[in-house]
Amino acid sequence: MLPDLPNELWLIIAEHLQFPKYMNPLIRTNRHFYTLLNPYLYHCGIRRYGSWVSDWAAENGRVETVQKSLAARACTQPAFTLQRPLLIAARNGYGDILKLLLTADDPNLQDSDLCQALSWAAQNGHVAVIKLLLAADGIDPNSQDCDGWTALSWAARRGHMEVTTVLLATDGINPNTQDSDGWTVLSWAAQDGDEAIVRLLLATVGIELDCPDFFGWTPLSHAVRKGHDRIVRLLLAADGISPNTQDASGRTALSWAAQNGDEAIVRQLLATDGIELDSPDSAGWTPLFHAIREGHDAVVGLLLATNGVDHDFKARGQQTPLMVAAFYGAEKTVKRLLDNGANPNSLYSNQGTPLTYARRNGHHGVVKILLSALGIKPDFPDI
Repeated sequence: MLPDLPNELWLIIAEHLQFPKYMNPLIRTNRHFYTLLNPYLYHCGIRRYGSWVSDWAAENGRVETVQKSLAARACTQPAFTLQRPLLIAARNGYGDILKLLLTADDPNLQDSDLCQALSWAAQNGHVAVIKLLLAADGIDPNSQDCDGWTALSWAARRGHMEVTTVLLATDGINPNTQDSDGWTVLSWAAQDGDEAIVRLLLATVGIELDCPDFFGWTPLSHAVRKGHDRIVRLLLAADGISPNTQDASGRTALSWAAQNGDEAIVRQLLATDGIELDSPDSAGWTPLFHAIREGHDAVVGLLLATNGVDHDFKARGQQTPLMVAAFYGAEKTVKRLLDNGANPNSLYSNQGTPLTYARRNGHHGVVKILLSALGIKPDFPDI
């Protein structure tokens, strides 16, 4: 008797079932109920649970379920947006589902972190999905998330070469977009030591080689600070690179390399045309000062052997490299500086000479070396 009820009554009954799971056994009873109530099941699911059904379908690659959800959406809630399923499908690389969703939704929809579908596909290396999205009307290839990252940023940082290549070939792509810290894609690739990505970016028309971040660090600065000598070599060979850019503290690439004691990078920089050997930072220290303070004898030797390096440079308060070497007890460096003609009697801010600092810090070996230096004045004011 029940199957003979009018369709209108069955729809009313279905409307009053609290959960879709109560409707499902009825739908499975026979073909008539399936045809009549299955579409209604999707209508009901969307009204009560929003995009949950489509979320599940997009997460699990169920194309038919997405199709039915789209149809139900058109019938019951024209204002409802399938934002999450679009992002889920892009993240998981489900191209067939993405095609369906793109017929109804904006390809630039973003999640709570402002990350759009293109960025989700890029960070997971889904090339086919990337191509689908780039072909969508109105797609913004330079959309930034809450951290300022674009699809290109994600692809390059994750090392997805093919995706990065596709994005760089896209009309309107900006390879120099800066994130919330001022970093560009090239900055990240240089810091990460990703040689393949760096080569790809350097071959890109319009790439900015010396774009500084909020600390004033350029891609070269990042590569030097991380000790990526192969990346440094690539960057120094690029036309238009500036090896002498100073960061917010006045530090240059050579200054950082000297402080880190990186002989290979120091050699590369010293062999670079136009390199400034004695560029002082905000404290007035040159690369030589930093190498001495950190005890990098080999780098000190490289610098002192380079024509043009001022071994007696005057920093703030007339501080000299010899004073720093004496202060830290660097006997080998003290000898080298004296052999290069450093003044053993220089006075720092009326506070003392190299001999003063060596005595105060108990560096007896340095004291002995200084006392044997030509022209030393042992009775010079020892303040």
